[in-house]
Amino acid sequence: MTVQFDPITYLRWAKSNQTRSDAVDLASSGMASRSLEDLNPGPESLQLVAPNFYGLPDLQEALAEHHGVGADEVLITAGSSMANFLATMSLTNPGDTVLVEEPVYEPLQRLPTLFGCTVRSIQRTERDAWDVSPDTLASEVSRTGAKLVILTNPHNPSGIFLDAPRIHALHAACAERQCILIVDEVYSEFHPHDATAIGSLTQSNLVRTSSLTKVLGFGPLRLGWVLASADRIAQMHALNDYAMVMHGSINELLGLEAWRERNRFIAEARQRAAFNGDIVRRFLSSRSDIDWVDPHHGILGFLHISGIPDTQVLADHLLNEYNVVVVPGAHFGRPDSIRIGFGASADTVRKGLQSLGRALDSLKS
Repeated sequence: MTVQFDPITYLRWAKSNQTRSDAVDLASSGMASRSLEDLNPGPESLQLVAPNFYGLPDLQEALAEHHGVGADEVLITAGSSMANFLATMSLTNPGDTVLVEEPVYEPLQRLPTLFGCTVRSIQRTERDAWDVSPDTLASEVSRTGAKLVILTNPHNPSGIFLDAPRIHALHAACAERQCILIVDEVYSEFHPHDATAIGSLTQSNLVRTSSLTKVLGFGPLRLGWVLASADRIAQMHALNDYAMVMHGSINELLGLEAWRERNRFIAEARQRAAFNGDIVRRFLSSRSDIDWVDPHHGILGFLHISGIPDTQVLADHLLNEYNVVVVPGAHFGRPDSIRIGFGASADTVRKGLQSLGRALDSLKS
């Protein structure tokens, strides 16, 4: 039997547009990739350790302690994409209904359809500051009979963060209806918070995913994780036997080094995000044709552009005339907006925003 699936148009767009080394990149969604020099690893971190069937125990334990869960509630994966893949596949059956936030990071919307599920949307709106109402979620789960809900926190594309009490309330809305909640936390370390505050919920119906990519800048290591109850993690391990069989050793040893140094990397990322965020705010204060909900932390902004119903036109104009890359909002289900990432150098962010202003003025003249 041939599995039928739709291509992920956002990833195809990103891979073809963000490989232009000469472009001013306001589309990148994470911090620039770091190098081995940032870690300065010792010889012990570059060993071929065997066997490594289920992930390095030291890394599992470090992740567990940070997130307030048990080591048997941690699955190490090849990045957050693999984490979301394994979690979604293991928690659904063909014919299930899955609620996915909208606007949405497209791969999260596509995943359930790959496994024969029906996807329905739970709306996050600019009017509500991209929040998710527990009452609305409860109503939608009941109305659709959803077995699974998928959210990002912070929200991708807006960068808005939901605090621990809100996650507790959303979890309760799902758990009371025998529905599982997956929360992708890949940007969470941009926001000051206590990662253990929702730790106990993994023993119930909460599943959390993340990686070293977006904040720490170690995407090339392809190291992510799933946090879930021990029985669900065991099920994902069994599923992972079909995909990986044995974990990579060097990437996990280096990942452990990166994790142990995370406070330094997080501080640097937050400092850059704060500085560049102020550049974005000053630019937006000068424009009457752009508005957003300020995420306060992080490097993502979802900008609504007035007078341009489909920002693909703007994105094409920016790329062709100014060599600047932004993400058209249609990739997130909002064609009247663009997503920008401002984790690059301050000069790159300034140059990109100046070009955005000129491009808008030229299109409207």
